Amino acid sequence: MAKQNVTFIERHLEKFVIGICGAVFLAVVATYAIDTPHKVMVDGQPLAPKNFYNFVEEQASQVVNRMKNARTESDNNPQVVIPNQNPSPYTAAQLPLLFTSVFVSPSPPIPIITDLIEKETVQLAKIVAPSTPVLTTGRGSGKLPESDEIQIAFDNKSPATPQNSLDLTKDYVWATVVTTINRKEQRERFEAAGYTSSRLALVVTNVEAEREELLPSGEWGEPQIVHSYAPTVFVPAESVQLTQQDKDFVVAPDQMTLIDKHHQKFATDAQQAEILRPKFKDYLEDPEKWILPKTLPGVELNWEEFGIQIPEEEKNSRFGAGRKAEETEKPRGRKSSAAEATAADSALLQEVSKTMKEADKAIAEKKYLEAEEKLLSVKSHSESTSPNLAGQARIATTKLDGIATEIEEAKVAEAQKLRRKEEASKFNFGPDIDPVWINDLTIAPSKVYRYRVRVVALNQYAGLPAELRTPEDAAKLVLQGEWSKWSDPLTVESDKRLFFSGIDGDNQSAKLELYQWGNGKWKPALIAKLGIGRPLVFGTGKSAVTYGVVVDIDPHRHYRSEKENLETQAMILVTSNGDVEEHLLIEDSAKKKEFLNKKKEEENRRPAEVPQQTVKPRPAPRPAGRPPANAPGRPAPHGT
Repeated sequence: MAKQNVTFIERHLEKFVIGICGAVFLAVVATYAIDTPHKVMVDGQPLAPKNFYNFVEEQASQVVNRMKNARTESDNNPQVVIPNQNPSPYTAAQLPLLFTSVFVSPSPPIPIITDLIEKETVQLAKIVAPSTPVLTTGRGSGKLPESDEIQIAFDNKSPATPQNSLDLTKDYVWATVVTTINRKEQRERFEAAGYTSSRLALVVTNVEAEREELLPSGEWGEPQIVHSYAPTVFVPAESVQLTQQDKDFVVAPDQMTLIDKHHQKFATDAQQAEILRPKFKDYLEDPEKWILPKTLPGVELNWEEFGIQIPEEEKNSRFGAGRKAEETEKPRGRKSSAAEATAADSALLQEVSKTMKEADKAIAEKKYLEAEEKLLSVKSHSESTSPNLAGQARIATTKLDGIATEIEEAKVAEAQKLRRKEEASKFNFGPDIDPVWINDLTIAPSKVYRYRVRVVALNQYAGLPAELRTPEDAAKLVLQGEWSKWSDPLTVESDKRLFFSGIDGDNQSAKLELYQWGNGKWKPALIAKLGIGRPLVFGTGKSAVTYGVVVDIDPHRHYRSEKENLETQAMILVTSNGDVEEHLLIEDSAKKKEFLNKKKEEENRRPAEVPQQTVKPRPAPRPAGRPPANAPGRPAPHGT
């Protein structure tokens, strides 16, 4: 094999590489392991990070010690320190006047937190529908003041009430529409929508009603708006103005003032009562003619809680329970002490047995607090010497132990109920069930109507677009509620009552009696004998009005009663409105008797009219020296 020529570099290259790597390694070890290149100059000497922190800690400890041992004045020679000559505390404590500062942006960005929960917005809740209305009707005379409408505008002033609005007495026919609003259900809707506790109150601004009239075809006509009578009617604004800036809505200060004015005007107990239950009864001459239903279907309502007294029907007759109880209290003779004790024990045992039955009924109805009260009263006889009373006390104790858990739960529920009631009074929520009525004075006699009602309430989030899911809803100052169901039909009593009192002897004429309402009472009857084709007219001259025309007279009309077939007289009349009236003598006789009794009751309730006394003019003074007219010797007047 031939010998190759190798240069010096080729023979010793690896040694140079190993030498260079070893030098770099030693430099790194010397620079970083033994010492560090990162140093700062403090007081003219370089300090590594470790030494720097030790130096700072040592300097800080010295500063703390000097601050603890510092004195404001000398112990041996106290002097008054002049403020202007007092050295800086930094200089006195030999603290450094220069600090290292880090410069950052003047408006640093807010860090983004992924777990941040955004504020929830509110969707406006619907206003609940009132309960199904119940209708009553009546007629009477009175002095109703004219309604005073007040616009709740920004700078509006209330109009003056006419001074002569109470001077005239008028006849009125009215329909009273009675319903209720469930404030508790409305609060639950508000809570479900996310309303805050301070915005859970239902503030009613108006009660709207519609009515339908039954047409001759048997169908209901188009709904008509009913303007209920009220002495004062406050008309709220429907909306406020929103101004859009960029992507946000803004409410002007004057619009916020308008919103506050509406809350101040409507959100009071007195104003809510005036809107929901306007004054009407006190303006009538006979207030008893305006009646309210004692109960409303499906609603538990106590009228007395609202200061309304519903007249109770007389339950006992003249010789009823009251007199019987009075008679039983009369002593029938003197008894011995033993007999009296036995009678007392028997009466007490009877009362305890009655209390036990009432407790069992309360337990069955889950009225545990009421049951506890009755059982405790029975348990109080546990020490009685009577075996029967002691036995009833033991039974009461056993029943109390059996419903102990239910009693505790009932107490907790009652405490929560009281707490909610206190909270409701704090925020002025009003009663859970609030009665409402309106009085329609535009109805016509003998017509048939039905009604439905809804309430208009303040928007609790008016002027707060940032808190609403739909910001445009903040412009709605009031919200219209849902309509109630239609009421049952109501037939308005006629202002005329016609009674058929029989057929004349010739069988050709019908005897009629017509009563008409006017000036707050029924006028005397118009009695007439009319043959077929003759009109029944009341009034004279231009005020004459035709009631109807007799079209048939039947002296032998078969009449079927509940038990047998009868025969009676009949008369058929067509009214001026085109209605056909059939009058049977046997029916009209009973109706006339009922009508006259009711008429007499109304007349007895009316205040007695005091006849005005005519004041006779006093005779002119007699001239001096002239004898009186009837003096003896004076000639009689001419013509007597």
